[in-house]
This record gives sequence, structure tokens and C-alpha cells, in this order.
Amino acid sequence: RFNPTAPGGVFNSEFRTASIVDLYVLYRGGAATPNELQAVFAPEVLMGMRMNLNRPLGDGHDTANPAYPIPAQQPGNGVVDEHSWDPTVSESATGNEALQTSFATVPMDLNNNGVLAGAGDATEYQARQIYGTHLYTLVMTLLPRNGATNQVIPMDMDGDDNPTPEETAFIVAQWVANVIDFRDPDSINTAFEFDSDPFNGPSLTLDGFPGTDEAGDRRLVWGMERPELLITETMAWHDRKTTDEGVGGSGAADDDLDTRLKPVGAAFIEIFNPWDGSTRAPAEVHTYNGAGAQGVDLRMVGPGGSPVWRMAVYRPLNPAGQQLRDPNFPDSLSTASTSPQAAPDPDDLDRLVYFVSQDQGVAYPPGPATSSPRVYYPTADVYNQLGPIGPQGFAVVGSAGNRAPDGGNRYESLVGTRLDALPTAVNYTDLNPDQTRRIVMVAGQSIEIRDNDVSSPEIRPVMAIPIGDYNNSAASPAYRSFNVSEPKNGYTGTTWAARFGADFTNNETVEFAMASPEDQPVDDAQADPRLRSDQTHVSFCYVHLQRLANPLLPYHAVNNPYISVDASAMDLTVFNGATSGENPPGGGGTTEFATLERGRRELQGSGRNYAAVPVDQNDLVFWRNEMRDGHDRQASVATGAGTHVFDFELEQSLATANKTFTNRPLAGGVVGFPYLTWNNRPFVSQLELLQVPACRQSRLGFDFTVGIENTTTPYAPPV
Repeated sequence: RFNPTAPGGVFNSEFRTASIVDLYVLYRGGAATPNELQAVFAPEVLMGMRMNLNRPLGDGHDTANPAYPIPAQQPGNGVVDEHSWDPTVSESATGNEALQTSFATVPMDLNNNGVLAGAGDATEYQARQIYGTHLYTLVMTLLPRNGATNQVIPMDMDGDDNPTPEETAFIVAQWVANVIDFRDPDSINTAFEFDSDPFNGPSLTLDGFPGTDEAGDRRLVWGMERPELLITETMAWHDRKTTDEGVGGSGAADDDLDTRLKPVGAAFIEIFNPWDGSTRAPAEVHTYNGAGAQGVDLRMVGPGGSPVWRMAVYRPLNPAGQQLRDPNFPDSLSTASTSPQAAPDPDDLDRLVYFVSQDQGVAYPPGPATSSPRVYYPTADVYNQLGPIGPQGFAVVGSAGNRAPDGGNRYESLVGTRLDALPTAVNYTDLNPDQTRRIVMVAGQSIEIRDNDVSSPEIRPVMAIPIGDYNNSAASPAYRSFNVSEPKNGYTGTTWAARFGADFTNNETVEFAMASPEDQPVDDAQADPRLRSDQTHVSFCYVHLQRLANPLLPYHAVNNPYISVDASAMDLTVFNGATSGENPPGGGGTTEFATLERGRRELQGSGRNYAAVPVDQNDLVFWRNEMRDGHDRQASVATGAGTHVFDFELEQSLATANKTFTNRPLAGGVVGFPYLTWNNRPFVSQLELLQVPACRQSRLGFDFTVGIENTTTPYAPPV
């Protein structure tokens, strides 16, 4: 052991302490009272034994909680031993937690202070905080030390290549919080407070409540639960719809195209439930109808009308390095403002998407006041068609576009215009939409991909979620359909009128026009120069799938924030689908009209060569996400049909398995998905601690690897 009392902190291999507790006391300089030791070490460790990792955190039953705000679900709410910093929600604080035996009912003292909840102890809900403190102190005491400084070995958590002891403490604390969530049966992210330097003085008294800052070296992390959903595919386009209207001259006499038609953006995001239904489905985020149908329900609403799920779209003008930005980066780290992983600029939060319609009485958290992101959600008609995403099932969230004129729940996003469409169209049928390339979303049922062969659409059953409403739709119906490229607050300063008033109401279409054309593309006035260049812009924005840390509590920016479960970059293809010609001429670049699939990173440098043997198996691991700082693009080819203004072939696999993972050749067989172990049960062995990740929930998609040394299959022995 290192002898902290030796001059200069010299390592002494002969030095030993009688126990881990004695070693901790030495690191504290010999100053630690019995009460302090009882606060930071488990009782069994103080007695010279191993810490009990399976210490009870509840009674293992779905105990009735009179304070839970859904009386219809009493007794119980489908969640075993739910916990919170709020005593009124934690089962352990109700006084009902007890072990049922053949002889008697034995009350449980979960915080081990000798007082039962039924006898007035109001701190039983702190059982996880106490468990975490005991494990954290144990690990920090056992860490190797720098012989010169007598500090724990510094580690780098934030990616700035400058390791510090404080970051080491964060890594240990994050792992400890993950141990708790890896073990307990719920799907609630545990808030864990810790002392970033537990050896520099009196121990802090921490209650596990995020809203109280005990000052000093107090820090906070949120534990990780298994990801119930993943983003597996994204795509977006922006049709500038510019034409030569003869304003300011025409043809060669005009230096740019003109604006008569409103530009239209569209975006689609595929979400996948990676679990097969054979494991426990947490009731906090799943529904089960008793007839065998279960799944993750994006429509779930917590107390206070807080939607449990949402998507956040960050759109930085300069995307370089932004893929590392983490909305859940701990702001209590002293270097948080300079870290490469620091939270994105609040001004970059551009849009929020919720999955519950406004008529359900929900309260949409508005986001930072500095950015005032546009809040989107489905219409009531769409909401009523939705259901859960079943095991290994897909959902596609996307633009509502034009609602089919028949008034049904079909929503069409046209990919440009046909060459034979009437330029003076007065009815929707004048565009010949049935023969136009498009994506059709049938709410709650399917998507239809009409691309190269528009007469034979690919119809794929899926939970389709067209997003076509937002929080000020009554004032600006022209901008209701979800997209990532149109100005957040619309093309202001311009009056738009529906092109096809006989076919749609203003709230059912994206087709709008000016009464008098303008001699300049309206996108030229946007702050984002990428919308002036016809090409595919990589990493145009970043989409985060988020969930309330505790679905059983109302949203609160500090006490119950949204945690990023997964994220993906989103590329944007800009084109002019109304008339041929770039603006300015020659100002375009490479166009790859394709979705960004999960697993695409493995094809970096090889275009879309799906027949190639994977170069790096870790890049083909299903759990790795597609948050990257730029990536190569393979130029698309024309469809060959010659029927559309924008004629590039669409490459996608929406609502089906990604092409990256389908039938890939491997020396050891076809690609398999390595299982993500998440016990949600007590530990069988201390060796299971090695399966617990040490990263934040929002970093799992970055950091997950299978640790292979060969390039064939993760299941083969190391080379």
C-alpha cells in the first residue's frame, strides 16, 4: 500500500493497513469521526466484511402507494419499488415496505438508521443514495494513487486530453449510479450526489435531492437505465421551390431565380425497439393490454401533464465538433464550459417534438428561453391512431406534409415536382401527386415509399407518426409540418396563401404561394448558408431521443430533466424541385439522396458498398450510434425515369432492417447483434460488476464496444 504519511508520499510496498476503513482514515489525515465513518461505509465493511451489493432497496413487491397520483391503479402501479427524491412517490417512504414471512410481517429499515418509516422516519427514500455513497467511498479508497501528490490517478472523462482527479471521481460516481440502476428493477434514472474529494475534510451530508446544492465538493450524476428505444435511421430534405418568374428580368438577364412558392422541408426519423419481449418490460414506459401486446408507448404522460418522451433537434450553424456535445453533460464539473462534450449552446436547440396531442391536456416544456425552440406534436386525429412500439418493432416519426384530400389519415410529402405538372396548378391534382415521388405516412399503420417506380409503392407496416401541429399553429398554419430546415419562426415578412384552397384547409397542407413573386429566393435571407447550396449537407443537425429521468414525476429542469437515450446526426439534401437550375449556378455539391442508417460509420470511405466485408466490427455493432463529425457521401444516381425535376434515386430502408446490417458477409458468418446485458435484478456474483458501464446514458451510443481483437466476428476467440 501507499503510505500517505511518508515524507514526499513515497510508495512503500511493505506498508499495510489493517482494513479498508483504516486506509480511508489515513487518506483523511487521521481525522474521521465514528459518525462520519458510519455515513460513508456500509456497516458490514466497518466490521471487516465485504459490502453487500444486494442490500434490499425495497420489498420486491409492487406495494400500494396512496400518494401515487393514479388512484385507478391501486393497489400498485405496475412498478416494483419505485423510488424518487420525492418521498410521496417512493414506495420505501410510505411505511408499507415489509418482508412477508410464514410467521409474521417484518418491517424493513432500508436506510439502516434504526427507525422505521411507520414510526416516523421520513428518510427511507434515501436508500439508493446511501447505497451509492457506501460503494463510491469504497471504490475511491481502493483506487491507485499518484505517489507524488497523494491523489487518485487522474482520468479523462470529458475528452479534452487533460485528466484530473475530479474527473476520476465523476467516472467512479457515474459507475456507482449505473450499478444501482443495473440492479434495481425499475426504469428510473437514479440521481446520485457525491463528494468529488471525499478525503479533504469532513464528509458532506448528501440527501440525493438534485434541487439542493450542499456546496463544497458536492457533485451530481444521473444513473443509466437500459435504452428502451434507439434511433436507427434519419433523413431530411429541403425543396427550395425557386422558379424564374420574370421578376427583375428573366433567363440570362436575371442573376437569380425568384420566389413564388414557399420552400418545403421534410424530415423522417426511424425509431426501433431493440428488445425481443422475453425480458421484463418496465411499466414506467411500456403498455400491456393483457392479450399479449406490449411495447414502448411514446404517448405516455406523467403527473402534471408532462410527456414522458420527446425528441430534441439541435441545429448549429457550424457543425464541426458538435457531435460530441451532450445535453446531459454534468454542469457541476469544474471544466464543464470548456469541455468538448459540454452541453450544446442553448441557442442551437431549434425544435422539440412531443408525441401527445394538445387536446390531452399536456404541458409541453418549452425549452430554453434564449432559443425558444418550436414545439411540434401530432394532431388529435393522428394521436388517436397511435399505439405502442412492440418488441423489435419500428416507428417512423416524420413530416405530415399534405393530408390526403379524402380527409383520411394519409399524409403525403412530395419529393419535388413532375416535369409534366402544370406550372399554373390551381388544384392539387394538377401536380399529378399519385404519380409523384413521395413518402406517405398512414397514421399508426404504415408508410408508403413511392420512389423510382411511382406506380408500385413499397408499403411497409409500421407505427407511423406524422407530426403536423405546433404550439402556435392557429397563427401560422403554413409552418405546421415538422421539418428541420425551414426557419424556426417561418419565412417572416411574407404573406402566404394556400395554393389549393379547394383541396385543403390551411392546417392540412404545406403548399403555399405568394400573391406577387419576389426577385430573390427567400432562402437567401436565411442565416444558414447551407440552404443556398444544392447538395447533401452532412450532419446538418443532431436529433436526440429523450425521456424523463423519472416518468412518475412532473418535468423539472433540475429535479427531473429529460435524459438523452440515443442520438443521431441528420443529413439534409437541398434541391430545387420546382424548376431545373441551381441557385447560384454552379453553387451545388455532391448529392446523396439517402437516409443516414445506424451502422453507416463502418462504410466510411467505401460509399455504400454493402457487399464489402466489414473493416471494423465495432463500427458495425448495433448499439453504436451515428453521431459523427462529418462523413463521406456517395453521389446518388438519377432514377433514369426522366419524369421529375429532382431525379436522384432515393436510398433508404425505413421501417425495415438497415441495409448496413442485412446479409453482410463475414468470415465467421453473418452479422449478429451483440446483446446489451442489463440485469434489472440482484447480482449473482461480484464479477457481474464488470458488465456495468461507466458512461452516462447519453454516451452509451458513443462508448459501446465489444472489445474484439479480430475483424471477423465478436464471438470468435481473440487472435
